[in-house]
Amino acid sequence: MIPWGPSIPMDGRLRPTSDTEPPWSSRMNALPLAGSRIRKRGRPPAGRKPGERVKDYPQLAIRVPPHVRDTLRALGRATRMPQWRVLQEAITRYIDARPADERALLDGLIDRAEPLLSRPMRERVTPQPQMRILNVDDNDAMLFVKSRYLREEGYEVIEARTGARALELLGTRPHLVLLDVHLPDASGFDIVSRMLAGSVVLISTHDRQDYADLISRSGARGFLSKDQLSGVTLEALVSEG
Repeated sequence: MIPWGPSIPMDGRLRPTSDTEPPWSSRMNALPLAGSRIRKRGRPPAGRKPGERVKDYPQLAIRVPPHVRDTLRALGRATRMPQWRVLQEAITRYIDARPADERALLDGLIDRAEPLLSRPMRERVTPQPQMRILNVDDNDAMLFVKSRYLREEGYEVIEARTGARALELLGTRPHLVLLDVHLPDASGFDIVSRMLAGSVVLISTHDRQDYADLISRSGARGFLSKDQLSGVTLEALVSEG
């Protein structure tokens, strides 16, 4: 992990900021997550004036794919976690795996963590040492953020990226299962019927109303949108276990 907030240019290469510059540098680009387009701030190409409209710079405006927007929103919620460096490492790892155009979208997410540096850390609650959590998600960034937070809090976490692997890991007798609804090889609603439903929390990028009937029939302990995920909600889930 790099020591300070990464400076991420359009070429996608990560470079640490200067030693005198604080983490999560304010030089990085802001990202309006609610919009469908972004504007790359900075110096315009040669021969252009700084005030010209973005439509004159098609190379500086890119469309945000829905799955990227959903992930960005979920990671933005994760900035509520008490360990801001957990988010820094997760973002760095996620950016490394993205195409160059999507890396530009992630620049602004780093800015959103900057205000957190002035917030006091909340007092950590030591969980029961035997608490084991199965984290099932095919999104590497979300899997990493959830697992890292829970491990930092002292829980034992085991991971699965597919439904088949999740079923195999039931032999470890997890106390709680965070189960992504959309997996590469199966639907979470199908898998929950083969688990102890009362220990399963379903997670999806969609809202509860989109799956109201399936959720009620599944018998799962609960449902969370990935937009709702944060250190606070994760702590509430495991403390109820």
